[in-house]
Amino acid sequence: MTTKDLLKRRLAELEMEKDFHPPLEKEDHNQLFVCTGKLDPKGGTICTDLTGSFPVCSLDRMVSVFILYDWTSNAILAEPIENAKEATIVRVFKEKVEYLAKRGFKPKFNIMDNVASKAVQKFLEEEDIKLQLVEPHNHRVNAAEQAIQTFKNLFIGGISVCDNDFPTILWSKLIRQCQDACNLL
Repeated sequence: MTTKDLLKRRLAELEMEKDFHPPLEKEDHNQLFVCTGKLDPKGGTICTDLTGSFPVCSLDRMVSVFILYDWTSNAILAEPIENAKEATIVRVFKEKVEYLAKRGFKPKFNIMDNVASKAVQKFLEEEDIKLQLVEPHNHRVNAAEQAIQTFKNLFIGGISVCDNDFPTILWSKLIRQCQDACNLL
């Protein structure tokens, strides 16, 4: 290889190097640095609702399911309940809020149907959780309505693959497994 060929090859390598790693240009004007921050306006928001009554009363006398959807963790929490009385709803509400708070997701805002009892509203005030009431059939505002649909679909799918001899009155025993499967997805 001649010196001329080596020189051409080296010049080509230098050109390629400049293309891939251009030299830094010194600029006299001010530079602007931009930083973005994530602001989640729905952080700490929970939505709650009850499913309709299950067609069969369970062996432990449960008739419905309380659903709580936590926006921050994207979790659907479900609890079978024996009735829709104030004391029952407040008890389950308290359990679920404590469950979330222990895991670092302290609720700050709750969206629920306008059929909220005074006892639930009082509990929310004590816990410093703001409340927004919506019409019972407004499925766009209350995200718990969509969470109920998701939970019911998974629950019905789970029951349908049970053995034919599975007693339907034990449906409430499957709620926790369905909740965990739903949140793992």
